[in-house]
Amino acid sequence: MLFITISLITFKVKDAWTFFGINDYIVIVKTPSGSTINYNSNTPIFKFQTQEKGKYEFEFIANGYEPLKTYFIVSENSNLDVDILLSRSNTNLSDIHLMPDEVLIEGYVSDNSNLKPLSKVKVKIGNLETFTNKDGFFSIKMLTFSPYEDENSKEYKVISDRKDIYFSKPGYKDYVLKNVLIVPGRKIMRISLEKGQGSIISEYKHGLIDRKPDEYLIKDGFNSTENGIYPKEKLEKIKNNNTINETDVIPLPFFDPPGSIRVGTNCSCTSCSSVSVMSLEDYVGKGLDDEWIASWNAQSLRAGSLAYRAYGSWHVLNPISNNYDICSTTCCQVWNPDQYTSTMNAAIYTSGFAISPSANNVARAEYSAENNGLVGQLSCVNSCPCGDGKAGSPCAGWPCINDNVCSGHACFGHGRGMCQWGTKRWGDNGKFWDWMAIHYYSSKNWHISTPMGFTNLSANPTNIQPGQTFTIYASIYSGAQYSHNQIMLGASLYDGANWISDPAHDVKINVTPGTATYTRQFTTPNNITAKCYDLVVMIWFDIDENNKINSPADLPIDKITKTNYICVSAVKQNEISIGKIKFHIEKSKLIFEGEGKINLYSVDGKLIISDQIKGKRAYNLKSGVYILKSEGITKIISVLH
Repeated sequence: MLFITISLITFKVKDAWTFFGINDYIVIVKTPSGSTINYNSNTPIFKFQTQEKGKYEFEFIANGYEPLKTYFIVSENSNLDVDILLSRSNTNLSDIHLMPDEVLIEGYVSDNSNLKPLSKVKVKIGNLETFTNKDGFFSIKMLTFSPYEDENSKEYKVISDRKDIYFSKPGYKDYVLKNVLIVPGRKIMRISLEKGQGSIISEYKHGLIDRKPDEYLIKDGFNSTENGIYPKEKLEKIKNNNTINETDVIPLPFFDPPGSIRVGTNCSCTSCSSVSVMSLEDYVGKGLDDEWIASWNAQSLRAGSLAYRAYGSWHVLNPISNNYDICSTTCCQVWNPDQYTSTMNAAIYTSGFAISPSANNVARAEYSAENNGLVGQLSCVNSCPCGDGKAGSPCAGWPCINDNVCSGHACFGHGRGMCQWGTKRWGDNGKFWDWMAIHYYSSKNWHISTPMGFTNLSANPTNIQPGQTFTIYASIYSGAQYSHNQIMLGASLYDGANWISDPAHDVKINVTPGTATYTRQFTTPNNITAKCYDLVVMIWFDIDENNKINSPADLPIDKITKTNYICVSAVKQNEISIGKIKFHIEKSKLIFEGEGKINLYSVDGKLIISDQIKGKRAYNLKSGVYILKSEGITKIISVLH
């Protein structure tokens, strides 16, 4: 008897903001044999059945949403549950004013069977309760506080506000989310209820607070040997705010971030039974608050977003399973479907930027809670700490660095890469996010990577005279999901020894996803030497947001050069243009260049010269005043011997 085995992938296609179902979309499937099948679906639940084993590529397309591509490996008789989270093409979040110790918890509740909004769901937090409206939306405001370390404990201990959140509706199972970390800010939740009786209890985990010491070794292994190629001395020079010029600048390594990530959910450590697929930026925006504290300063969160994005990207390229790239637990990098607007804004601000050992590569950007080398009794899994006031783990491939803001704090973690609490302290001390990234990763010769770079450069005109202005046209590609509006477009002329800049025309541009051309002007000095110059154009991240290029405060992203491209010709003394003709006076000679008709008269109206100029022509004149007419233009000229 012949048995035919059928494999099934059940997709739930959801709006990434509300987690409500999307009803109208297209699915394009590429099979292992290379054929393509198109499906049109009008229900949020799409079931894909197949007998053929191998790799299947899927693309989900819906109006008003960004397309999402992913893949799965189908084995014999496999069944897989997958959430597809489609990001809206435009998401506008209204501003809400909150007091420093307030949290606004908002959320959306849906029916797990049909993904429709659920109304009249009771939401209870402590002694506060509310109900979802007809759109499945709820909102609760309450007082809370930002987590802090217990300074009286010799071990790593975080004091935080943890609360159980209850969701209930007749005809549905109660859902209890226990020990949710509550911090000041605006929190958005997505909850799905199952029909039936009884209750479902889920334990909330936060990587910074709840990760066990041995889980750091599961997450990152025992050592990290990959080194980068960027000179540590120059990275340190940039970080320490020493004066640098264009010659010293290190453009960022380019890394085009993956468009999507497959996150294992419902996991026991790294073993997961279901998958959520989303854009990389949606992953960072929703997950950063599960590893960093969302109420920390913006510079800390931006620095953390680089590490979180790089860690996720590395796993897309090095997945831990055939059908998911990374798990969502403390054994990997924690991801939950909730988010704070502060961490979402940090992810948007740094969209596409990560950590890289070299161009077109991304680092497994390790981090842990407290990298300070002060060892307590139980919490430190750093086998060779560097001592109090320092971070690193030399025997694991991470040289010691000074990290004095963490002095006195007991180690918790492996001591490698970015210190999470360190970013909070450095941010409180006025350091920017790029400084923190270089500070924690330059010992490995790793640099911040950029998702954008130049594709073409031109200018018009390219043959100019001193004091003249030309226009620069720079084409830039960006692989970031979101636009970047803090990018400065700078330009210089270079003759091999000297730099000539025009900071008055440096301009801030909004770099959009994909390829586009951006323009700026450049005016040469009146005393510029006549020769041909290299045109050097750079884009900078305006780190201090002052609309100026301040080196080294701002971050150089990419540079493009056209050699001997702008040629400056000497200006003849007293040279004047009339239409297509230029003329100047040398002693007793009136010299014309160009093409056109000229008439020269004495002051009493007598015609002295009438000629058709083509090329160059000179006339000897007596001292005196003359009237020159050409193309309807009249000039009074004076000849002195």
